[in-house]
Amino acid sequence: MFKELHAAYASRGLTLLAVSDEDAKTVRTFVEKEGIPWQNLLDADGKIAEQFGGVLGLPMAFLLDGEGKVVAQFGPGLVPRTALEPKIKELLDRAGGA
Repeated sequence: MFKELHAAYASRGLTLLAVSDEDAKTVRTFVEKEGIPWQNLLDADGKIAEQFGGVLGLPMAFLLDGEGKVVAQFGPGLVPRTALEPKIKELLDRAGGA
């Protein structure tokens, strides 16, 4: 789903960023195997998760506006595209990402 969202909305300004608490080798292997086209960060010490108010479980999804403010949070658990995509479109429309 995230690959599809990236393909559909990257040209309008959507930027995906993945954060993992796994080791670098595991993340690199997964990214290469799955062909993940967006940036992936390592958060072994939990500092990135802290900046989002802590992570209640995995996976979590956060939507940030153009200024880095969290405007929506989903999870823990997989978020359905039907819940995520309308929020993405709304943010891009407000930002002028035509």
